[in-house]
This record gives sequence, structure tokens and C-alpha cells, in this order.
Amino acid sequence: MKISDIVFEQNAQIVFPHKEDASRVARFKVVASPTSLNNIIKFIPATSKDLDKLEGVEESDALAAVVEYAEKHFDGHIKFIPLTHDYGGVGYAIKIDLEPIMKTLNK
Repeated sequence: MKISDIVFEQNAQIVFPHKEDASRVARFKVVASPTSLNNIIKFIPATSKDLDKLEGVEESDALAAVVEYAEKHFDGHIKFIPLTHDYGGVGYAIKIDLEPIMKTLNK
């Protein structure tokens, strides 16, 4: 799978843990600029109904589910870091973890 496959995904379905229902599924539009220097991939709820499904989901749980979704697409070959304080936009954001890549390149 290529990064562009996940970056331009229009209907990412992610399962989130939820107190009332055990889990909920919400759809997201995945947005990033392939030429961006900030390496941020954003997951924005696809509709207002999807946003409503996230009510009651803890931010840390949501970010963990987004990271798990992204890493699953790359069979664990690419790791992601959730952004909390660095990202103030709507939805959730992650970055590619460059540390393992740099370790490999510096061998």
C-alpha cells in the first residue's frame, strides 16, 4: 500500500470504543498534502452524523483508533504518532514516526 492510498481515502471507516455501545463506527475523509513539510495526515468526520457518533469518545481513545487504522494499512511497516497539542483543527491528526526510518537510514 502507498501513502497516497490512505491520504486520499474518502471513506475511511474507523471503529472507536464507546462507553454506551461498546463501540461505534464513524466514516472519515483523510486529508494530507503529499508535498507538505509538516507530515500531518488529518482524519475529518465525513458527515455531521459521523461527528455525532464520536460524542462521548475520549480523545485519547479516538487517536489510538486512528493510529491503529493507519498502521494496519501498512502492516506495521510504518508507525504513526498521534497529534494532540500540535494540531488544533477539526477531527484527528497523525504524523509518520520518522525515528525508525532514520535509524534504518543511518545504519
